[in-house]
Amino acid sequence: MAGGQAVAIGVTSYDGAMHYGLTADRDAMPDVAVLAAALRDSLAELVATIP
Repeated sequence: MAGGQAVAIGVTSYDGAMHYGLTADRDAMPDVAVLAAALRDSLAELVATIP
């Protein structure tokens, strides 16, 4: 990660699926698991709106 950057989120799609990953500086962002859980929950909520 670049200097001063606390978190990076990578997103890619492949073969009909979407994949994401988080990379974080644990000193700058020790609660990265909270962000990961919120991202997972938000994506599940979004998928639930698809007919």
